Amino acid sequence: MAHPPNETPKGPGNSIDTRPLYVEEWLDSLPYADFLRTARLIEEATRATNAQTVKASVRLELVEVYTRPYQYYVESQIRAGAQHTLQSIETMQGQIGLMKQIAVNLALACRLSSDELLKQKTSWRQSKPPLPAQLGSLHYLSHAMIFGFLEYAPIPKGVWRQLHSIYEFAESIQRELETVPMPGQKGVTSTIADTYKRIVLATLVDPHRLPFGAIWEVYEQLRHWTRYVQLRPFEPIAAAGGCFIIDLDSDNRPLPPDKQAEISAVKRARILDCAALGGVVEDQVDRLDAGQPLTTESRLSPYFARVVLGQMLRAWGVPPSRNFAREPRSGNVGLVRGMAAVYFNLNGRQDFDPGPDADEEGAWQPPVAPGATPGYQAEQWNLVDQGMGGFAVISSDRPPQTVRVGDLVAFASNISGKEEWTLGIIRWLMVRQAKSHRLGAQIIAGNISAIGVRATTGSLQDRRFRRALLLEHGDRGKAASVITERGFHVKGRELELRIGERVRPTRAGALTEGSVAFECFELA
Repeated sequence: MAHPPNETPKGPGNSIDTRPLYVEEWLDSLPYADFLRTARLIEEATRATNAQTVKASVRLELVEVYTRPYQYYVESQIRAGAQHTLQSIETMQGQIGLMKQIAVNLALACRLSSDELLKQKTSWRQSKPPLPAQLGSLHYLSHAMIFGFLEYAPIPKGVWRQLHSIYEFAESIQRELETVPMPGQKGVTSTIADTYKRIVLATLVDPHRLPFGAIWEVYEQLRHWTRYVQLRPFEPIAAAGGCFIIDLDSDNRPLPPDKQAEISAVKRARILDCAALGGVVEDQVDRLDAGQPLTTESRLSPYFARVVLGQMLRAWGVPPSRNFAREPRSGNVGLVRGMAAVYFNLNGRQDFDPGPDADEEGAWQPPVAPGATPGYQAEQWNLVDQGMGGFAVISSDRPPQTVRVGDLVAFASNISGKEEWTLGIIRWLMVRQAKSHRLGAQIIAGNISAIGVRATTGSLQDRRFRRALLLEHGDRGKAASVITERGFHVKGRELELRIGERVRPTRAGALTEGSVAFECFELA
């Protein structure tokens, strides 16, 4: 019996079809090129199935069937990793909510199956415990958390308690290290301990500080690295990096050693020891410093590897202390984001002029007349706090343009009647209820000028002047730096800087930071 592809599969009595064979036929008929339509149907079907009374074995079989198309979409996101443009981020943001809900539905299905099997006490005593259902629930809850991180949203209440309880159950029957097939992934196996450590470690990396999509790279990398991490019974530990305390009775993420007094019951706590993992990450950083490629087991994008590895070291090692205290502030500030908008405002509200030698194809645009605006108006945000090293702002409404961790940002202050712009880099983002946005930025100190930069050799595109910011320091021993578009830097490349009417020859030095939106490199 074929089901219409534009509605959920109906079984006898017009209820949702729970016969795996017929559900599989329906799934095969769906228009997978139309993501939103297909995902909505799968979400509706999985949610409706959870409301039906189904045998535990049949429910798990249905999870396997629904996982195949779900995994198809997940793997496409994993392949993309952190390689996203503003346009692809906006497209993905329209998909994430549906994927998260499907993951939640599949996790609930596994939990329902596990609960049903655990009620069958007499038969359970004669058979294996419901480890596949427990692993499935842990796996899909992990995915739901990752989709939440991609929304830069806080972790919902109750999720940590569910994760802890699954691990604790497996540990209580001494099966946490038993290898179990992963649901819907032929030939892939894991243990409850490894799956639990994997999502715990991914959360500790603080995904709100990662470029969009990078959390998938971290999560995939941890598939190969959980073997370096130990979970052991609690014992008092020194306030040193590399160890965390998990309170299995709580609804909280792991705590650093200096919070061990907050544990509710010592017997219900575990130590997560990441010391060996920290050494593995340091080895990868050393390879990058030596100009060598990462090891073959690396799943990190080469361009973002240094950023992600650095965040791993800070998260799993000794947490960094803030160098400059911030003081609470209030009031509205005008905020601009992205290289083009930042350049425009730091350049006295004059847009970039590539000059008369730009070729006809490219990129010459007439300079903007004084007072005109090419769409770089400042957004109104509320200042939360500010210090010498950074600032935080909040907007109660969704910003008109996508906010990205790692993007340039600047805000205006009125000093003695003169507008002054403060330049920074967005270091973290938190979004609540898909509306309220709060971000923190690290201030870039120094004398900053809006300039043009081009290479003297290379492709035609490289030899065109492009927007750039020149960062000069009062300290003569510190080299000046240039911030420009991503993909331009080549160490040792001969450059020309256009500063006002003057053209200055120079050479590119070492890359100091590469992000989703820009590169910052020293001048040799």
